[in-house]
Amino acid sequence: MTAVPHHTEIVNVQTEDDHQTCLDLRIRVFVEEQGFAMEVERDEYDDFPREDVIHLLARDRDTKEPLGTIRMIRKLATTVKLGRLAVRSDIRGRSIGRILVNAGEAASIMAWGPGTDHDGRRAQPGIKEIVANSQEDKRGFYEKCGYVMDDKLGVFDEDGGPHVKVVKML
Repeated sequence: MTAVPHHTEIVNVQTEDDHQTCLDLRIRVFVEEQGFAMEVERDEYDDFPREDVIHLLARDRDTKEPLGTIRMIRKLATTVKLGRLAVRSDIRGRSIGRILVNAGEAASIMAWGPGTDHDGRRAQPGIKEIVANSQEDKRGFYEKCGYVMDDKLGVFDEDGGPHVKVVKML
């Protein structure tokens, strides 16, 4: 558990209850608020627990009220996919999303390694990049977090909405 600004704490989800809280928050944001279909919101990476998936939960440090969530998936030896970043609509603009992205990146490196030794040689397969399929209108947020758009794909449909692929090299 890592304490962060705004009376917020980030929890690496270890319990079924916290995992369910993440899923409930995602449904609230993606299905109820943004209109994505319920059947595409959950997938095989939501089986819990999994060694190749990290779920993080942002919550109020005092009340334990959920604020946001993010999911990190180790897709390849050197690639992590950031996804299902959801922040409650009533607290957007207070850096919770950015805090979750930073925490997700750090948790991924801690769990799966940076992949280089002190001399910069490849010591073992480790994380070299983090990718995300961002909703097109959220692209600017990811750019502020250090991600760049993969221009090869352009805008594409994912789950019924326009998305772009963004990448951050580590």
